[in-house]
Amino acid sequence: MRTATYTQSEISTMVVDILKNQNKTAFTMKEFSHVASPIFEKLYPKNNTVPNTLAYVLQQLRNAGVVKFVDNSGIYKIL
Repeated sequence: MRTATYTQSEISTMVVDILKNQNKTAFTMKEFSHVASPIFEKLYPKNNTVPNTLAYVLQQLRNAGVVKFVDNSGIYKIL
């Protein structure tokens, strides 16, 4: 297994796959982190900022029109 060599595009693809595998159209950052953090912590064992990275990737996916930030309660929706 390779570590710390994934491109931003590959990470975004993994995030979208995780979201789709949850069979949910709406989710919170907490719900997403609960599922995604262990995966990325295994891929990047020396990275202490996985939650921040996941939040950043969700922002990028929002900007790309893949997910939408629904409200100030922290709800995201897959588009």
